[in-house]
Amino acid sequence: EQKTVLGQYLDPIADKLLLSTMFLVLAYRHRIPAWVTVLVFSRDIIILIVCTLLYGIGVMRVFRPSLFGKANTVVQVVTVPLVMLHEISSAGWITEAMRIGINLTIALTVVSGIHYVVRLAFDLKSTPTKTANTGR
Repeated sequence: EQKTVLGQYLDPIADKLLLSTMFLVLAYRHRIPAWVTVLVFSRDIIILIVCTLLYGIGVMRVFRPSLFGKANTVVQVVTVPLVMLHEISSAGWITEAMRIGINLTIALTVVSGIHYVVRLAFDLKSTPTKTANTGR
């Protein structure tokens, strides 16, 4: 097994792009509500922009995924195939599992987004500020 720093960044990005693309296609095909896809994309884009800015200005070097974020990803990974399975079978358990998956996706997207914001605020508050050396 080979690991590179670049791979550690690109692998989760590729996974997220694949999952986001699936949500986009399912929304386009009216299999999930478009606003759910907007919610999922909005959270991811906000996190990406904020982390990129903070990394760029040197305030933050590491952004660890949270338990809520990981749970959100797991639920999304399970929900997408359930929505696709619902296309070929309208069995009651599939319909119910899909409904639960979409509702959990909504809830965990919101909760994980809020959690990231709160955690980031605490991390930034505890980070020592850089002050200019005034020579005094």
